[in-house]
Order: sequence, then C-alpha cells, then structure tokens
Amino acid sequence: MHSDKAVILRILSEATDWVEASRLADALGVTTRTIRNRVKKINDSAQTPLIESSHRGYRLAKSQDAGSLPTSAEGRETSDERADLILRRLISTNEPLSIYDFTDELFVSDSTIEADLRHVRDSIRLFDLSLARHRDKVSLEGSERNKRRLISQMVASESPSGFVAFAGSGIVSEGYDFPRLTRLISQSLEKQGLRADDYGLNNITIHLIVIADRMHHGKSMPEDEALARTRETPGYLAARLICSAAGPLSGIDIPDAEIAYLALVISSNSTSYDYSFAEEADLGQYIGDDDIELTRTLMNDLEQAYHLEPFDSDFLARISIHIHGMKQRISNGIYAKNPLTARIKSTYPLIYDMGCFLANDLLEQANIRLNEDEISFLAFHLGAYLEKGSPLHEHATCTFLYMDYHDLQASELARIKAAFADTLIIERSLPLSVCNPANLACDIVISPVAIAAPRARRVVVVNPILTDDDMEAIRKAVDSVLAQRLGTQAYSMISRFMDASLFRRNFYAADEASMIKALAQECTEAGLCSPSYVQEVLDREKLSPTSFGNGVAIPHSMSASTARSFLSVVVNDKPMAWGTQKVSLIMLMGLSEADRKGFRVLFDSLLEVLSDPAKVTQLTRSNTYDEFAGRLNDMIMGA
Repeated sequence: MHSDKAVILRILSEATDWVEASRLADALGVTTRTIRNRVKKINDSAQTPLIESSHRGYRLAKSQDAGSLPTSAEGRETSDERADLILRRLISTNEPLSIYDFTDELFVSDSTIEADLRHVRDSIRLFDLSLARHRDKVSLEGSERNKRRLISQMVASESPSGFVAFAGSGIVSEGYDFPRLTRLISQSLEKQGLRADDYGLNNITIHLIVIADRMHHGKSMPEDEALARTRETPGYLAARLICSAAGPLSGIDIPDAEIAYLALVISSNSTSYDYSFAEEADLGQYIGDDDIELTRTLMNDLEQAYHLEPFDSDFLARISIHIHGMKQRISNGIYAKNPLTARIKSTYPLIYDMGCFLANDLLEQANIRLNEDEISFLAFHLGAYLEKGSPLHEHATCTFLYMDYHDLQASELARIKAAFADTLIIERSLPLSVCNPANLACDIVISPVAIAAPRARRVVVVNPILTDDDMEAIRKAVDSVLAQRLGTQAYSMISRFMDASLFRRNFYAADEASMIKALAQECTEAGLCSPSYVQEVLDREKLSPTSFGNGVAIPHSMSASTARSFLSVVVNDKPMAWGTQKVSLIMLMGLSEADRKGFRVLFDSLLEVLSDPAKVTQLTRSNTYDEFAGRLNDMIMGA
C-alpha cells in the first residue's frame, strides 16, 4: 500500500508536540517501519524536508506552516473529484498509466484508487468506453468517436464562459474564442438554410473545439463508412464552410473525416425547418409521420396521467420537432448538454417529474433511453407551455361594492377585471347603499369602506379611484385565498394518505434502493400495494433520482397502481446519500387510481413546503408522528 501523505501531514499539523510512530501507524493501519519509509518518501519528494524525526517520534519541520502544506491533490478529496482527475489523465494520452502514479499524485492508498477506477468505469459506460487493465497499468479503451462524445460532455459541464479556463485541464488544452466560433457556426448554418437554437449552437461549438484540440494532439477521426454518408446531407456543406474558416483560426488543416464527423453533429443539433412558424398539419413533410404519431401518443398519455387539458396544436408541432431532433441525436450517440438541468429539477420538480414520465413512456414506446439533460429539455418545453396555460386552481370569486357616483365604478371595475382575468371572477357588482353584507357569500369582497361580511373569506378596502397599493392588496387577497384553497385540498389528501404506522424515526438503509425496498415491503404487507410496486418506484428512480434538494427525497411510481394511496415517511437525524445529494426526510408516495386527479395538487403543495430549507429543518426535528403531521398541516395551510 502506498503513502497516504495527506493523513500524515494532517495529524502532524494538528499536533502540538511530537507524534509517536505507533500513533501514525494505527491511523494508517500499517507498521511503524512502514511509517518510517513513508516519511522518508515525503521528505525526498519536497524541496526541503517537511517532517522532522527523533526518538520521540515525528513533527512538522519548524520551517513549515500548516496552511502552506500540500493538501490532497489540491483539494481533490472526494471520490468524484479524484475520478474526474483520473479520467482527464487517461483521455489525454494513448499510453497506459500506472495506478501507483495516481496514488502518489493524489496522496491516497491503492484501495482508494481501485474504488475510484470503479467509479470511472461507471461514468464511461454510457459512452461505450471501458478501462483496460494489465497489472498496475490502466488505459482508456474505445473508439475516437466515443472518446469525443465523452470529452464533449465533460467540456459542456465546465464553466460556460469561454474555454481558456480549460488550459491544462487534460480535456481541452488550448484557449478558444467561444463567442467568435459560435457566430461563425450560426452564419454557416444560415447560408445552408439550417437553424439551431442556443443549446444546439452551444453543442456544435463544443464539438468543433474538441475536434481542433484532439487534432492538435495527433488524435484524428479515422475514415468511417457511416460518417461518409453524412456527405449527402445539408449539414456537410455547413460543416465544410465552418471548417474552412475555423481551421486557419486554430492553425490546423481539418481533413474530410473530421468534416464528416462535424456534419453528423450539425445534423443532430439543427433543422432545415423554421419551427417558429410550425403548424401540426405541415410537419409530415419535415419530420415524418412516425415521429408525429409518437408525439401524439406521448402527449396523450401525459394528459391522462396528470389530468392536463389537451395540448394545443402549436405546442404539439414544437414538441414533435424537438422529439424528432432528440431521436436523431441519440441514434447518433450524441446527447445535448443542458446547463439548466439542476436548476429545473430543483425549482420545478413537478414539471421535471412530467419530463420523467415522458422519458419512461418514450422508453416503452420506442426503446429510447434519455439522460437527465434530455429529460430537462422536455421539462423546459412543458414548463414554458403550462406556465401560460390554466393554473392548478380555480378562480377566486368576488363581489365588487361601490359608491354610485356618475358611473365612476365602471372604469375601476374594468381595471380589476383586466388585471386579474386569470385568477378572479367578479360574480356581482353592487352599490354599497343597497347591499346586505351578511348575505355576501364569496371569497373576496372589494369595498370602498370597511364592512363586516361574515360569509366572505376576505374583505379588501380600496379607494374610490384605485391606487397601485389597492391593486397590490387585491392581488395579495387573491393569492391568499387560492393558496388556502389549495392547502385545504392538499392536506385533505395528505391526512388520508398518512398514518402513524407508516412513520419512521431514524430508520436507516444502506442506500436509496434498499430504503425503497424496505418501505415498499411494509406497504405491501399492509395491503396498500402489490409486490410489483417496488420495481415501479425503482424504475422511476433510474430515470433520475427523486431527491429534489433541501435534504428531501420523494420516491414514487410513474403510475397510479396502488390499492390505496399512502405516504410512508422517514425522518432521520443522520443524512443518507440519495443520488448526488444527501437527504434526511424521505416520503415514499403511493397513488391509487381514485386519487390520480389530485396528484398535481398534492405533489405541488408538498414541494411548495419542502422547497423551503427552514421548513424542512422544522419537519426533521419532529420526534413523533403527531408532531410531524401537525407541523406539515400548519405549513401547507400557511399558518
């Protein structure tokens, strides 16, 4: 086992006196003789000795300051960070690398590097790449095309501003003028009658940079019959224009095989059709009837699952074009990188969940598997559409009272109707002099004077000529009424779903799959769901982890398949890993067919509460079921 320099230096930096060799040996699980050899190696690798030794043990050399000591690979202390560095090293060379070089560079043990290599293997499997191992040597195996797919994904995950920051990173080693290349690509596409959105342009630019960089290092794309067929596409002519201009900028002569490869990227990230004027009836000549029919099936399934109003023809045209392009990308082994994936998932989890439903349906209907970035693109389209559509709730009802004076109320009433057309229905408009406040049964009464209206939820007092403050007061009243109505609906469902027998405090499992299986088994034994339910939840988890930030996970099935709806709740003091996050609150959700219609209200209301870190903290401090249920009720009702 090789030296764990970081551990030795940390122990010595924290000590105020000499540290015995036996203490260091115990910390590393080695002998004192091994410690002596490792200290010698640490000192030999430094310009001046870092560690002093004597019969009393070891200590930092007096010339050393703890803050200036070398740390674990410049802060690469997590498995993800070490795996990233290893992969960068492997992909930037054709020669096998020694794992012992990695242990020395990263200051960790052989076993740690072996675990990191397993992590690397998992991360490259999607790109049809593998690690070859011969004794202590390891190398990256696979085609140049697949290596470029991996590099493009890694580059896209980096800082979006310019590419000078990649210098020396092991992915892209030159500085490139990203905005200039993007403009060049956009102009070349336009000359060939092609267009790409911002994400498509970004993807093409990244691939062009990867082409240039790989060629700089003598790693060119080989001739390929499949790539040769791209010479018959409009994308090939655009690629030739781009490469003829970009080659001199990069100081290289881009050969035909590289142009054909770029043409493939262009065809997967652009279209000859201007979808801003898309109409469903015209799509067949551009994307084919099969993709149109697939899209209709997917959208109809989504409407049924989430009780959505039918999507309009304009949206169906746009999403059909997106799905067509997405299928092209994936069939060519190219996945678009969405820089907003994490934000969409955390900010709009319900919309993202709809994207996961579509991804699962697409897998079943067409055997196409999507990653999180492609799912987030679908969610992006859905969110933009649904934001303009009907809200989850009904309108608030209102009675407008006024002082009858030369029809002054007419213009004020028109102003209110225009401002709150989507959220407020004015059922009656009455002069104040003839109304009986006791009979005003509605959500909101708008009145020029304070009155007692016991059958109304809110009374908003306004000026005869409405001010901006008056309009804001009306808006707040409308928001409050609708939020309370939604909260009442949501908690009515939650109170039926939750049960003290499904509440667990400090209930732990080895991983998220084990937790899901344990909770689902309890629910199956209670007769709430069938044995197949657990696999449905695990299948949803494979699409994208159901941890939505703030230490919360809500695992659930993509279908309403349980005998009775339920929420199985776990509240833990110690967080557990869930995907890439840590969670302390887990809510396994089961939905029956009878409750399917209320799913959006329930899920959205839950997430409204759980998106607030302070509220999550309060919930995780609950020691009993009654305490948890009471706090959740107050939060949903806005108390």
